[in-house]
Amino acid sequence: EPDLYLPPASCRGKPPVGDPYGIVSTALASCRAAGVPFIWKLPRIVPDRFLDAVIPALPRLAAEGLTGVMTDDRGAARRIHSTVPHLPLHGGPGLNIFNHAATLASDSFFASVTLSIELCRDEIVQLMDCLRPAPAAPACSLIVQGPVEAMVTEDCIKTLTEPCAAGEREQPGGSRFFGIRDEKGEVWPVWQDRACRTIIGSPADLCLIGHLAVIAEAGIREIVIDARHRPPQYIAAMTPLYRHAFAAIGDGRSSGTGGSTPAALEKKAAAIAGRITTGHFLRGLTES
Repeated sequence: EPDLYLPPASCRGKPPVGDPYGIVSTALASCRAAGVPFIWKLPRIVPDRFLDAVIPALPRLAAEGLTGVMTDDRGAARRIHSTVPHLPLHGGPGLNIFNHAATLASDSFFASVTLSIELCRDEIVQLMDCLRPAPAAPACSLIVQGPVEAMVTEDCIKTLTEPCAAGEREQPGGSRFFGIRDEKGEVWPVWQDRACRTIIGSPADLCLIGHLAVIAEAGIREIVIDARHRPPQYIAAMTPLYRHAFAAIGDGRSSGTGGSTPAALEKKAAAIAGRITTGHFLRGLTES
């Protein structure tokens, strides 16, 4: 998700979005040199003024090897498809794909969709079973690791307590910490991006490394390690750990003893990420 932004009209003094082509082409060149496909992840909230600045750059970027665009917004997908119909589109987690019917309904727009993080293990297995007779269904991916965004809003909540940061990009764990404490005592980190959008994160990183065997058996062929709002060291350490976990599944070591057991892998992931949780994967979505 490149650092492109457009400040809201109410936020004076912040510079507008830079040259979309220049910023994305630099990242694209790095990925091309490393032999890594580059999919442009659009922000969760995509106002028309953002698309007006970004869409003209897509044909040129596609010609240079842009693999696709991921968006959580069907309206944005339609606009992009009408401009660059041959560019693959991928559905982000904001589409809230909860069942196989929603997955099949996305077929005309998306080459792949990201399943809702609120689905539990049994629901994922059932969804994938229902998709098996539908060979034209889009591929399904699942977020297995990373800081979950509980909410993203256009409102700059922090201006209630301090002046606007004037274009600074803030990261979780910065010099000043802001959070919301709930009735259970959990603290949800709060930060803002350069477009003055407020992001409320979760108290712990999602981590499903101990359940990859079930995920793979269900038919999920794409997993996502979300490293946004995390330093480069996070993805540098987490990626080989997940590769090791999949290799252990392949040769039957994941259920044995030693460093490849689910418990051992979760311990290693926690050493990298800090506090971790399986989210709704095991317990499901509760009313409370």
